[in-house]
Amino acid sequence: MKIPTHRILHLAGKSLPLHETYDMGALTGRHKQLLSICPVEFNGEGYLASGLFVVKGTVKGEYTLSCSRCLAELERSFNQSFEERFDLHPEQHRFNEDDEQEDIHPVHENVLDLTPYIEQQVLLSIPFIPACEDEASCRANMLQEGKDWSLAREEEQQEKVDPRLAELAKLLKKDQ
Repeated sequence: MKIPTHRILHLAGKSLPLHETYDMGALTGRHKQLLSICPVEFNGEGYLASGLFVVKGTVKGEYTLSCSRCLAELERSFNQSFEERFDLHPEQHRFNEDDEQEDIHPVHENVLDLTPYIEQQVLLSIPFIPACEDEASCRANMLQEGKDWSLAREEEQQEKVDPRLAELAKLLKKDQ
Protein backbone atom coordinates (compact mmCIF):
# COMPACT_ATOMS: atom_id res chain seq x y z
CA MET A 1 0.00 0.00 0.00
CA LYS A 2 1.43 3.33 -1.02
CA ILE A 3 0.15 6.44 0.71
CA PRO A 4 1.06 9.88 -0.64
CA THR A 5 2.52 12.07 2.12
CA HIS A 6 0.38 15.06 1.13
CA ARG A 7 -2.70 12.95 1.90
CA ILE A 8 -1.28 12.17 5.35
CA LEU A 9 -0.42 15.82 6.08
CA HIS A 10 -4.01 16.90 5.35
CA LEU A 11 -5.63 14.54 7.87
CA ALA A 12 -6.18 17.35 10.41
CA GLY A 13 -6.92 15.21 13.46
CA LYS A 14 -8.80 12.50 11.58
CA SER A 15 -7.68 8.94 11.10
CA LEU A 16 -7.10 7.39 7.70
CA PRO A 17 -8.70 3.94 7.31
CA LEU A 18 -6.30 1.47 5.71
CA HIS A 19 -7.48 -1.80 4.15
CA GLU A 20 -5.37 -3.72 1.67
CA THR A 21 -4.79 -7.27 0.45
CA TYR A 22 -1.21 -8.16 -0.42
CA ASP A 23 0.11 -10.95 -2.62
CA MET A 24 3.17 -12.15 -0.70
CA GLY A 25 4.14 -15.08 -2.96
CA ALA A 26 7.68 -13.71 -3.29
CA LEU A 27 8.28 -14.40 0.42
CA THR A 28 8.57 -18.14 -0.28
CA GLY A 29 12.07 -17.51 -1.60
CA ARG A 30 13.09 -15.60 1.54
CA HIS A 31 12.27 -18.33 4.09
CA LYS A 32 13.25 -21.92 3.41
CA GLN A 33 10.35 -23.47 5.35
CA LEU A 34 7.66 -21.25 3.84
CA LEU A 35 6.17 -23.34 1.03
CA SER A 36 3.24 -21.13 0.02
CA ILE A 37 1.27 -18.18 1.29
CA CYS A 38 -2.29 -17.02 0.65
CA PRO A 39 -3.00 -13.33 0.10
CA VAL A 40 -2.38 -11.36 3.30
CA GLU A 41 -4.98 -8.92 4.55
CA PHE A 42 -4.12 -5.71 6.41
CA ASN A 43 -6.84 -3.79 8.26
CA GLY A 44 -6.01 -0.75 10.28
CA GLU A 45 -5.77 2.99 10.43
CA GLY A 46 -3.20 5.72 10.29
CA TYR A 47 -3.18 9.01 12.17
CA LEU A 48 -0.87 11.90 12.95
CA ALA A 49 0.47 12.10 16.50
CA SER A 50 3.29 14.39 17.69
CA GLY A 51 4.55 14.99 14.17
CA LEU A 52 4.66 11.27 13.38
CA PHE A 53 2.36 9.16 11.23
CA VAL A 54 1.31 6.12 13.28
CA VAL A 55 -0.08 3.05 11.52
CA LYS A 56 -1.92 0.50 13.68
CA GLY A 57 -3.80 -2.57 12.59
CA THR A 58 -3.74 -6.31 12.13
CA VAL A 59 -2.09 -8.53 9.53
CA LYS A 60 -4.03 -11.75 8.82
CA GLY A 61 -3.44 -14.65 6.51
CA GLU A 62 -2.55 -18.29 6.04
CA TYR A 63 0.61 -20.01 4.95
CA THR A 64 1.93 -23.51 4.37
CA LEU A 65 5.11 -24.43 6.22
CA SER A 66 7.37 -27.46 6.17
CA CYS A 67 7.65 -29.35 9.48
CA SER A 68 11.23 -29.29 10.74
CA ARG A 69 11.09 -32.90 11.94
CA CYS A 70 9.07 -34.87 9.39
CA LEU A 71 8.95 -32.42 6.43
CA ALA A 72 5.14 -32.68 6.24
CA GLU A 73 3.18 -29.66 5.03
CA LEU A 74 1.57 -27.62 7.82
CA GLU A 75 -1.31 -25.24 7.21
CA ARG A 76 -1.12 -22.34 9.67
CA SER A 77 -3.03 -19.11 10.03
CA PHE A 78 -1.67 -15.96 11.63
CA ASN A 79 -3.17 -12.82 13.06
CA GLN A 80 -0.48 -10.32 14.08
CA SER A 81 -0.92 -6.86 15.53
CA PHE A 82 0.92 -4.20 13.59
CA GLU A 83 2.19 -0.81 14.73
CA GLU A 84 4.78 1.33 12.99
CA ARG A 85 5.70 5.01 13.31
CA PHE A 86 6.92 7.13 10.43
CA ASP A 87 8.63 10.51 10.44
CA LEU A 88 7.40 12.49 7.44
CA HIS A 89 10.06 15.20 7.96
CA PRO A 90 13.26 13.33 8.90
CA GLU A 91 15.46 16.27 7.88
CA GLN A 92 13.90 18.39 10.66
CA HIS A 93 14.43 15.82 13.42
CA ARG A 94 17.74 14.42 14.58
CA PHE A 95 17.33 11.39 16.80
CA ASN A 96 20.14 9.54 18.50
CA GLU A 97 20.29 5.87 17.65
CA ASP A 98 20.15 5.13 21.37
CA ASP A 99 16.88 7.03 21.79
CA GLU A 100 13.54 5.30 22.00
CA GLN A 101 12.85 6.77 18.58
CA GLU A 102 14.88 4.04 16.89
CA ASP A 103 11.58 2.43 15.90
CA ILE A 104 10.64 5.53 13.92
CA HIS A 105 11.10 5.06 10.19
CA PRO A 106 12.04 8.11 8.13
CA VAL A 107 10.07 8.80 4.95
CA HIS A 108 12.43 10.32 2.38
CA GLU A 109 10.12 10.36 -0.62
CA ASN A 110 6.65 11.73 -1.24
CA VAL A 111 5.12 8.28 -0.87
CA LEU A 112 4.97 5.99 2.15
CA ASP A 113 5.08 2.31 1.13
CA LEU A 114 3.82 -0.08 3.83
CA THR A 115 4.61 -3.26 1.84
CA PRO A 116 8.12 -3.94 3.28
CA TYR A 117 6.81 -3.49 6.83
CA ILE A 118 3.90 -5.88 6.19
CA GLU A 119 6.35 -8.40 4.68
CA GLN A 120 8.55 -8.13 7.75
CA GLN A 121 5.57 -8.74 10.04
CA VAL A 122 4.58 -11.86 8.07
CA LEU A 123 8.14 -13.24 8.23
CA LEU A 124 8.27 -12.57 11.97
CA SER A 125 5.04 -14.51 12.47
CA ILE A 126 6.65 -17.74 11.18
CA PRO A 127 7.71 -19.99 14.06
CA PHE A 128 11.47 -20.40 14.47
CA ILE A 129 11.12 -24.19 14.27
CA PRO A 130 7.81 -25.14 12.62
CA ALA A 131 6.62 -28.53 13.86
CA CYS A 132 3.50 -30.68 13.76
CA GLU A 133 1.16 -30.17 16.68
CA ASP A 134 0.95 -33.91 17.40
CA GLU A 135 4.41 -35.32 18.07
CA ALA A 136 3.27 -38.95 17.66
CA SER A 137 1.96 -38.40 14.14
CA CYS A 138 5.08 -36.38 13.35
CA ARG A 139 7.30 -39.30 14.39
CA ALA A 140 5.18 -41.64 12.25
CA ASN A 141 5.71 -39.37 9.22
CA MET A 142 9.48 -39.12 9.65
CA LEU A 143 11.60 -40.76 7.01
CA GLN A 144 13.28 -43.92 8.28
CA GLU A 145 15.65 -44.42 5.35
CA GLY A 146 16.73 -42.86 2.11
CA LYS A 147 19.36 -43.12 -0.57
CA ASP A 148 22.61 -44.29 1.06
CA TRP A 149 21.33 -43.92 4.63
CA SER A 150 18.99 -45.49 7.15
CA LEU A 151 17.99 -44.75 10.70
CA ALA A 152 19.87 -47.04 13.08
CA ARG A 153 18.20 -48.05 16.30
CA GLU A 154 20.17 -49.17 19.33
CA GLU A 155 18.78 -52.70 19.21
CA GLU A 156 19.64 -52.98 15.50
CA GLN A 157 23.22 -51.82 15.82
CA GLN A 158 25.83 -54.53 15.52
CA GLU A 159 29.24 -54.25 16.99
CA LYS A 160 31.66 -53.87 14.11
CA VAL A 161 35.27 -54.80 14.65
CA ASP A 162 38.09 -53.06 12.87
CA PRO A 163 39.57 -55.64 10.44
CA ARG A 164 43.05 -54.79 11.67
CA LEU A 165 42.03 -55.78 15.18
CA ALA A 166 39.96 -58.83 14.21
CA GLU A 167 42.63 -61.27 15.38
CA LEU A 168 42.85 -59.52 18.75
CA ALA A 169 39.05 -59.69 19.09
CA LYS A 170 39.15 -63.44 18.45
CA LEU A 171 41.77 -63.90 21.16
CA LEU A 172 39.71 -61.88 23.64
CA LYS A 173 36.60 -63.96 22.92
CA LYS A 174 38.57 -67.20 23.49
CA ASP A 175 39.71 -65.96 26.91
CA GLN A 176 36.12 -65.30 28.01
